[in-house]
Amino acid sequence: MNEQIEQDWLDRKLQEAAPYIEDDGFTARVSPTLPTPQLRWQFLRPLILVGMSASRARSRMFVRWRRFLLVEMFKLTTIPTCGWSRSPWPAEC
Repeated sequence: MNEQIEQDWLDRKLQEAAPYIEDDGFTARVSPTLPTPQLRWQFLRPLILVGMSASRARSRMFVRWRRFLLVEMFKLTTIPTCGWSRSPWPAEC
């Protein structure tokens, strides 16, 4: 906000200080012939933002999924196996 106030103040001071210099219609003749500014890469910013967001979401999901797999694999390897045998003989625990 403060920067905008300073910019407005500076613009006002510059407009008041510099009188218009007469150019015999040069500005009026040349301005229409100037090419319009083309923003060729205007679409690139949203694509970069979407790509970065998707990459971050994917990496966060991968980290969570990897942690989930590690925890579940640990649980599977440490569960007691008594009674899981299909053997006709009782398991010894």
